[in-house]
Amino acid sequence: MTKIRLSQVRSLRPYVSWYAALLWATTIGAAALLCVPVHRRLPENMPAPPPAPVPASPEVCKTVAEPAQPHLDWADTESQQAIDEHLGTLTLFFDSAKKHTPRFARDVLGWRSKWRLVSDKLPWRIHMVSATGV
Repeated sequence: MTKIRLSQVRSLRPYVSWYAALLWATTIGAAALLCVPVHRRLPENMPAPPPAPVPASPEVCKTVAEPAQPHLDWADTESQQAIDEHLGTLTLFFDSAKKHTPRFARDVLGWRSKWRLVSDKLPWRIHMVSATGV
């Protein structure tokens, strides 16, 4: 075990005091940053929030909705027609996709797809060329 001399300890004193000062400054800086949001409060003379809205009576709702009803009905019929038109094309798309499902399943689950997977993982690339060129 080595003995530490008093002269060695005295020579470390400036470094220890510098680290202590740095630690103290960091602590005070962190405390100041944490306390800043506490001092940012709203001013004392801020106006009160507006009162909560009172729900309208059924009679008021009826008088407001009556003039708008023909326009709402027109918008409803137009949107239903647009929805039916787009759903018709979507239905045609899915019907044509269903016709090709057996061929897709045969391609995905067949030996050709397994060979393509294995040949892609090999360090040298072997491509199977069929009569269709795929």
